Amino acid sequence: MMQQAGVFIEETDGRVKDSVLGVISYLRQKDVACCAFVISGSPGGHAEQLGAYGVHRIYAIEFQEEAQARNPQFKARAVAEAMQAAGVTILFGQTSPTGRDLLPRLAALFDAPLVMDCTEVDLEDLTVSTSAYSGKTEALYRVRGEYLFFGMRPNHHLKKPAAANPELIPFHAKHRDANGTAFIGKTDTADQGRDLNEAKVIISGGRGLKNGENFQLLFDCARELEAAVGASRVAVDEGWVPYTMQVGQTGLKVNPRLYIACGISGSVQHFAGMKTAGLIIAVNTDPKAPMVKNADYYLLGDLFEIIPKLTQKLKARAVGKKTA
Repeated sequence: MMQQAGVFIEETDGRVKDSVLGVISYLRQKDVACCAFVISGSPGGHAEQLGAYGVHRIYAIEFQEEAQARNPQFKARAVAEAMQAAGVTILFGQTSPTGRDLLPRLAALFDAPLVMDCTEVDLEDLTVSTSAYSGKTEALYRVRGEYLFFGMRPNHHLKKPAAANPELIPFHAKHRDANGTAFIGKTDTADQGRDLNEAKVIISGGRGLKNGENFQLLFDCARELEAAVGASRVAVDEGWVPYTMQVGQTGLKVNPRLYIACGISGSVQHFAGMKTAGLIIAVNTDPKAPMVKNADYYLLGDLFEIIPKLTQKLKARAVGKKTA
């Protein structure tokens, strides 16, 4: 009998995140039937996209009020009830800000095991691979329980289409009292619309940027690279950029194809958040910096000269393509 698992769907700009589609593709290759749980203003809008990647059932969780959908307590209880209605006992999510908020709440509700930052999950012998000790080693855990929850490492698995005709099932969340928690509002961050978890290219800055205004150099370059901008903990602690941009053990763990570290010394904590990048390039004046030693390629020089020149080259290339 084919195994069944649920996947919590995260979206950006009205589209399902590529990293979520990668998880669905990964499970499908393991002969696991996927049931999607969607919280959205128009969940049915995702049916075509999810069906194109092999999802067979979509539970569209609806709330009486929009504020309830943004309340973490309401959201977790609604997903828990939808899982029970669907007969799903295994749920996959992302090791993302949303996943870090939702999955522990769900695991607590079911008194169930939870493993985050998973790279591989074997549902037959219930073993899970993840990183440990600041990314220095890989750990293999065996889990057991009536319900199981897994937060997958974003971008670790690539999306691969496989057509299906999903059944869309509306699920109305129960109305509850707020229990002292209320959604106040949402504040836009300074990442200029690019999601670090989803980014295939990331350019990050550290102490070498000297101040927050100089991060504009990275944003200008990122625009030409179609990249996201990250930062080290030092840059965040100094108040130069918001915490949402922090890459590292205490920030986001990212998995881009290309990571460009500008003026970042490369502490163990920072490296733990980006060591799985496909290619690492360091821009630094210190040849002995740990980031330089751990990079695939490095440029020894002043980032205030190198990054603007790179941006100019990228702009010239883009103009050349348009006129060709």
